[in-house]
Amino acid sequence: MNTSTQAFDGQKVASIRNTETGIVFNMVLTMKPGKLSDTDGPIIAFHDSRYAGEHFGEFGQFVSSYYASTLRQIEHGRGLNLDGGVENWALCCRSIYLVKNILQNWGVL
Repeated sequence: MNTSTQAFDGQKVASIRNTETGIVFNMVLTMKPGKLSDTDGPIIAFHDSRYAGEHFGEFGQFVSSYYASTLRQIEHGRGLNLDGGVENWALCCRSIYLVKNILQNWGVL
């Protein structure tokens, strides 16, 4: 399982490869939830890196986003369907394990 973390203009970004599909998702930490209250916590956005570039930006096509607290609640051994309309937009249980580790390293879990 390949992962990497880096910062783009102060934004924390990690790349997670789903070993079941081979798709690399970029997860981006958003500390400011926008219109939601500050008590809702940080939001993690997932992007399909295969579509990075002119049309979708440097992180790829936006797929979905979740509160870090929601990701923390995913039970051990479970994956996450990022978009019910696209079968391959999912994270396997190994990917979720890595997501949680990265969020802990970022200090948001």
